[in-house]
Amino acid sequence: HSAALPHLVLLGRVGRHLPYLLQNPSERGEFIKALRRSTVAETFYQDDPAHAGMRQAVEHLLRHLASDWPTHRRLRVLEITDGPSEVPRALLAALPEDRLDYVLALPETVAQRQQAEYAHEPNHVIATLDYANWQLTAETRLPDKFDVVILRHTLHRAVSPKVALNQARRW
Repeated sequence: HSAALPHLVLLGRVGRHLPYLLQNPSERGEFIKALRRSTVAETFYQDDPAHAGMRQAVEHLLRHLASDWPTHRRLRVLEITDGPSEVPRALLAALPEDRLDYVLALPETVAQRQQAEYAHEPNHVIATLDYANWQLTAETRLPDKFDVVILRHTLHRAVSPKVALNQARRW
């Protein structure tokens, strides 16, 4: 199935290097970094069949929430994800600019490109997340609180998942 190709390419790379990585544990970190930087990995969370259903479900829930959201309130969404995200597009299309604040928190390696992609959206902010202490950093002011916090493919990267979940509740 062609839609699974990115997933299969990543699995193939891991399989091909597995004997070496098992014998050389010190090389694993650099190998994983290289995998994350690959162009195949960039589409992984968006289009791969293993993850597309979750993305579509999140988009559907956000559109549904937006359709019932009070007109006098801004919907404040924080999405923390490990790679590029198309999820904001669904909500940016569903709500006018004056009713939505969307913050997309990404690793620094991905943030610059997404910043360019969403530059024309004034109610969309790209932030970075420090996985050690779960603090957000952005060039512009972020909302003090969020109505929705989405953790996509990131909680397992937290030094302490408990700390991460507590911080997500405070947002």
